[in-house]
Amino acid sequence: MRRMSLILGTLLLVGATSYAKEVAVAPVESSKEVVVAPVIVEEVAPVVVEYTPLYNIYGKVGLDVWSEYDEWKSNDEYDNTKFNKKDTKNLGFEIALEGTRNITENFELGLGVAYQNHAKPKSRTTTEGGSDSYGKWSFTSETEMPKFDSVPLYAIAKYNFETGTVWKPYLKATLGYSFNIKDKDAKDSYSYTSSYGGSVYEDFGSDKFKTDIKNGLYYGVGAGVEYENFFVDLMYQVNEAKAKLKEEYEGETYDFGKKDFNYSRVTLGFGYKFSF
Repeated sequence: MRRMSLILGTLLLVGATSYAKEVAVAPVESSKEVVVAPVIVEEVAPVVVEYTPLYNIYGKVGLDVWSEYDEWKSNDEYDNTKFNKKDTKNLGFEIALEGTRNITENFELGLGVAYQNHAKPKSRTTTEGGSDSYGKWSFTSETEMPKFDSVPLYAIAKYNFETGTVWKPYLKATLGYSFNIKDKDAKDSYSYTSSYGGSVYEDFGSDKFKTDIKNGLYYGVGAGVEYENFFVDLMYQVNEAKAKLKEEYEGETYDFGKKDFNYSRVTLGFGYKFSF
């Protein structure tokens, strides 16, 4: 009986030891739950960069609403004869193309070229006459200077005033060199009439003077206003010139001198502006 108890106890001890080893070696199963945190994506608004134009192209036409020439006078030895009046006849006009660069938000610098068709100077007419017991006489002389046209190349300075509206007033100045193109030569037309003892004598004729028009300075200053891409301005402009007159008569050359013959005017201009 004691032997059986010993054997049974030994078996119980071995079994308990084996069970303890199995529990120690057996893997421990655990439940792992993966939690994924939601990712919040914020929508970023695109950044819009406003493009500011850097260059401007102006196409322009203008009409001279007032104009005058310098009075051209001959040398003292020819009695300071005036060949024209300051006033003009017909209307002058111009076509211009200008390009500028924006230096600041309000200030532009650039270059321009134009074709300027000037008005004609008015001729000057003088009349003399007299009478006596034998009859009477009259002498009429009309002197005429030629017009000239110009092609100026010039620099531009323009200042724009910001008003916060589509209307933008501005000031403008131009300075350059004027290439002057003569129309024709100066001339002097005359008529003489006398009547003595019932007889009438008439004489008509004309003389031409070889005319040379020199190039000169060109400048202008004015103001205007832009409405969106359209603009209108008023410019005071001057094309400087010198006119030299000579006459050839019976193989002799007579020099009447070289004097200022500037063309000044106020021009009303209209145009359109391209910016890029």
